[in-house]
Amino acid sequence: MILVLIAATAILLYQLGWFVLAVIRRDNSLADIGWGLGFVLVAGLGWFLGNPTREYGVLVSMVALWGIRLAGHIWLRHRRQGAEDFRYRQWRAEWGSQWVWRSLTQVFMLQGFFMFIIALPIIGAAQQPLQGWPGFHFLGLFIFGVGWYWEALADYQLVRFKRNPDHRGRLLMTGLWRFSRHPNYFGEILVWWGIWIFTLPFTGAIVWVISPLTITWLLLRVSGVPLLEKKYQDHPEFAAYVRNTPAVWPRLRN
Repeated sequence: MILVLIAATAILLYQLGWFVLAVIRRDNSLADIGWGLGFVLVAGLGWFLGNPTREYGVLVSMVALWGIRLAGHIWLRHRRQGAEDFRYRQWRAEWGSQWVWRSLTQVFMLQGFFMFIIALPIIGAAQQPLQGWPGFHFLGLFIFGVGWYWEALADYQLVRFKRNPDHRGRLLMTGLWRFSRHPNYFGEILVWWGIWIFTLPFTGAIVWVISPLTITWLLLRVSGVPLLEKKYQDHPEFAAYVRNTPAVWPRLRN
C-alpha cells in the first residue's frame, strides 16, 4: 500500500513538473513526451522501493524499452514539427482565457490519472510474491515483443514517408499501414496486454487487467483513433482508405 501511495504522489509531482514547463513554453505537446517516461519512473520506484525479483527486473527492462523509445520518437517528431500538436492547438483556441487551468486538469492531471491506472501491474508486481504459472512470463514477453516491434516499425515507416516532400498531403497506405489505419496503436495495445500477461504469476495480478483494458479503450474510443480520424475525414484519399482498411486490428491480405 505504501508503494501505491508513493507512486501516486510521484506521478502527481511528475505531471505538475511537465505542466509548469508546458505553460512556460506554451506547448501542451510536452505531455506526450512525458507519457512514456512516466512509466519508466514508476518502474524505477518499484525496483528501488519494492521487493523486486529477477522477473520484476525483466518487467522494468520491458517498460524502459517501451517508454524510452516512445518518448524519443515523440520528441524527435515534435522537434521536426517545431510547433504544438494540432489537437492541443485546437483545445487552446477553444479554451481561450481558461487554457492554463484546463490544461492542468484536462491534459496533465487527467493524463496522470490514466498513467496511474495503466501502471498498476508495474506497481503491484513490485510488492507481490510469485505464485502463478511461470509460463505467463514467456507468453507476455512474446506478446510485448511483437507489439513493441510492430509499433516501432509503424512509427519508422510513417517518419520515413513524411520526410519525402513528394508525399506532402498524402496518406501512408503501404507497409504495416496497408494492414490497418493505425498499426502503431495496434502495437501499443499488444505491448500493454503483454505486460499484464507477464505479471500474471504475481499474486493478485488478475485485477490489474484494468490496465490493458484502459489503454485499449483510450486508443480505440477516446484519444487515439477518434481524434486522428476526425483530422483526416475531409482528405480525398481517406474515404477509400477507410473502406478498404480496418482501423486498428490488422487484416492480412495480398
